[in-house]
Amino acid sequence: MPGGEMIRKSNLVNPTIPISAESTAIHGISNDDVKDKPTFKELAKEYARFFEGCDLAGFNILKFDVPMLVEEFLRAGVEFDYSRKKLIDAQKIFHLMEKRSLSAAFKFYCNKEMTDAHSAEAIPRPRLKFYMPK
Repeated sequence: MPGGEMIRKSNLVNPTIPISAESTAIHGISNDDVKDKPTFKELAKEYARFFEGCDLAGFNILKFDVPMLVEEFLRAGVEFDYSRKKLIDAQKIFHLMEKRSLSAAFKFYCNKEMTDAHSAEAIPRPRLKFYMPK
């Protein structure tokens, strides 16, 4: 909040479809955990009120979280207008601040400098010998 107060809201939500074992292995939430929980549609109005006047921030929210929220609110028939919200995507900031080039990747993964990155000779390679049959 503007005054420094922090308000958190969290719910387990019944997705109305089975949760795969692979998903459970990642986030630890099983079908038994959500079987008696409300659906998003049942919580949508409450969350829309919670988000009123809020800006949104997170990592990769522009490509994942915001589109998912918009879609879920649409399915629930609840208006969620994010056009007046400030959206801060830490991933986008990270990609703008960190070099995202072949030279930067080569330095990161190989700990070597690369010059003339778009040349066929940019990365030193062992010379290959080709033998043609007679």
